[in-house]
Amino acid sequence: MNTMRIRRVRSKLKKSAAIDKHAGLKVFQPETTSFSPENLYQMLYKHTMLYIKPEGGTGGAGIIRVGLINHSASYLLQKDTFSERWDQFDQLYGRLTHFIGKKKYLIQQGIHLLTHNKRPLDLRIMVQRNKGDAWEMTGMLARVAAPRKVVTNYHRGGTLHQVDSVLKQYADPNRLQELKKQLEQNALLTAKHLNKHFPTLIELGIDIGLDKQLKPWILEVNTQPDKNIFRFHANKKLYSKMMSYVRYQVLKRTIKKSQFNPVPQPLSKAKLNPTAAKNVARARPALSPAPPVPTPLLIRKD
Repeated sequence: MNTMRIRRVRSKLKKSAAIDKHAGLKVFQPETTSFSPENLYQMLYKHTMLYIKPEGGTGGAGIIRVGLINHSASYLLQKDTFSERWDQFDQLYGRLTHFIGKKKYLIQQGIHLLTHNKRPLDLRIMVQRNKGDAWEMTGMLARVAAPRKVVTNYHRGGTLHQVDSVLKQYADPNRLQELKKQLEQNALLTAKHLNKHFPTLIELGIDIGLDKQLKPWILEVNTQPDKNIFRFHANKKLYSKMMSYVRYQVLKRTIKKSQFNPVPQPLSKAKLNPTAAKNVARARPALSPAPPVPTPLLIRKD
């Protein structure tokens, strides 16, 4: 593998499996497994609410929420802005397979997120390699889902907010600062750990959900995150800083790659000076003498 190439890790299951290998991070990650009828049934009756996600999707596309309702007597399916109720598990599974088709999906334990104006909210935390090659948290924003939607993504209608403005209703200033410090530490630990499994990473966009106890949950890790949303941050210098880190890391890897695989240089057409020409001539091996030309036979006619 060419370690100079910046790598995007699409598989959510691979990233989830890597996080599970760190005991300190595993406790902050919802249970995640591959999609199958057996796993769906088991996870649904264990957690009562699940998110069904494309295994390699981005931007919140294709995400479905399912749950048990009416004291586990029926099932609720929510996608985009509509919802459906089913009385039988087979009906729920059949409807899910209609949406999923032949694509690979996963099942993730649902977290009852904090809300803002009665809509779910989560946080996007940016972590990047800086110009000293150390991991640094470069930004944090809150995202609030659009009305009746189950995802908070900006490109799915979600709105962006400063973190303090949406969390001040849940924590006093001191607790809020402690929480943000914990979020930064967890994000940096996540980046350092994943970098051991995927060595060519240069940045991560980590989606964090908070439950009613303010426990942070790692909902998703993006290896090629959208930085444009940070144009809306109160600190207008953040976006420029993020882009400067990306340009630095890309340039650094480009230089390393060229050193690792140097491009052959064409022979110079410049004329040698007389002294150099003599040295080149002396260095040339002596030519072997040409073999004698055989004398042709003369055939005498009688």
